Amino acid sequence: MPGKDLISWITANEAAKPIHGQAMASRPSRTWWIPPLAVALISACAAVVGRPANVWCRYERSAVVTGEWWRIVTAHFIHLGWSHMLLNLVGLALIAFLFRFTLSSRIWWSALLGCSLGTGAGLLMFSPEIEWYVGLSGTLHGILALGLIAGAGEYRWLAAVGGGCFVVKLLTEQLAGPVPITTQFSGSAAVPASHLYGAVTGVIIGGLQYLGNRIFRARS
Repeated sequence: MPGKDLISWITANEAAKPIHGQAMASRPSRTWWIPPLAVALISACAAVVGRPANVWCRYERSAVVTGEWWRIVTAHFIHLGWSHMLLNLVGLALIAFLFRFTLSSRIWWSALLGCSLGTGAGLLMFSPEIEWYVGLSGTLHGILALGLIAGAGEYRWLAAVGGGCFVVKLLTEQLAGPVPITTQFSGSAAVPASHLYGAVTGVIIGGLQYLGNRIFRARS
């Protein structure tokens, strides 16, 4: 019968569609929460230690150029105070939850290191006027950019809208300065340049990951 044939055709086509996990995992990795939790614990421990951690770990241009390179990475886990840390960790939790299907723990570790390095290196090379910096926001912007790219294949329109809003936010910060509410919570003016460097690093990592996946699929 025509009705049965139509049902059979729909069923066959649904079965032939790529499984959700082929483009993106159908369920979160069991360990997706570990990297964000590790960042939260490290940041909390640094906040408890207080001033000594700030002195030894914050990005300080004069110290970095004399050989204290670790500050390029460690600065992102140091904060101005508890409110600044809480603001960043809320952002971290939201990003981790939103991209729990697209960012595995392996990608998370790579993104944390890569975006921290990219943000710190950007400040060092392109923003000599910035003498010191602390906070996770630059790295978070990088991970957000990476997550949008990683999710573009599965949720194209959502990624496009989110990416558009993200670009507008970055451009507004570069032209008009930091968003006032972030300054109120953190206790100091944000550094828009760090957000830009982090986002650019996230785009680079996302692009390399995309190209790597294309090459792997072409060879398999």
